[in-house]
Amino acid sequence: MRIVKSALAVFLCFVVYLLRGQQGVPFYSAIAAVLCMQPAVSNSFKVAWNRTVGTVIGAGAGMLVLLFERAFIPRNLPLLQYGLVSLVIIPLIYVTLLAKKPTASYITCVVFMSITVSHGADVNPQLFVWNRMLDTLIGIAVAVLVNLLVKPPWQGARVQKSRDALHKLLRQAVDDAMEGANADSAVARKELKQLRSGIELYRQETKYLRRQEAEIDRLSERLPLYEELLHELEDLALLDRQPRSDSLQPVYDYHLGRLSALYEEIREETDDTGVSET
Repeated sequence: MRIVKSALAVFLCFVVYLLRGQQGVPFYSAIAAVLCMQPAVSNSFKVAWNRTVGTVIGAGAGMLVLLFERAFIPRNLPLLQYGLVSLVIIPLIYVTLLAKKPTASYITCVVFMSITVSHGADVNPQLFVWNRMLDTLIGIAVAVLVNLLVKPPWQGARVQKSRDALHKLLRQAVDDAMEGANADSAVARKELKQLRSGIELYRQETKYLRRQEAEIDRLSERLPLYEELLHELEDLALLDRQPRSDSLQPVYDYHLGRLSALYEEIREETDDTGVSET
């Protein structure tokens, strides 16, 4: 759907361009729309805000540099012009860092250079600056609205899929540990990290989509339980690397007992929610 919605957003940018009487450059709207179309609605808002901040800063700086060039730099000294443009890149990036928007540095510089390098000789550069900023903001708005209104992605399904995959990995790792085999917890830990990421996106999207699932809310409360189970698997793996001795056997048995109890607790909660482990 992200692919389809990207195409739809680009088309709508051209429609807006036509409705505006073909003012501006729709290319910039289309580019902004494609970049802001994200697999999660919350990410679209985040990218949109960064691009908006970068566009405003870059366009403002571009206008100031154009006015300065026209007032003080002769047209027959292009090297001086390019030196000024290059020098201004430094404070532009620094400003985005001060604003705690480092991801906006790229678009800030792109907007600034598209104004100062490509359109410095325009008869009315102020008009281009305004249209350049407006074109980008139109593309941003179109992308966000399309992603929000046209079959918005829902992270709840992704979270459930990741949860089921984690349970499958944990079941295999626990079975291996109980049989005395070396239980590999690395893949399960990676899946747990993806589950955390999915839950975080889910929480962000509930702000925009007004959708909520009680099971996922309960699942987020069980994350420490998964973490503790993985710690037990890792402790057992460390013990497996040690030479077996009578003094270590009680420690080994303790961790096996903790592992079994934690896994049974997870299984019971899974059965209560009626969600398949397979």
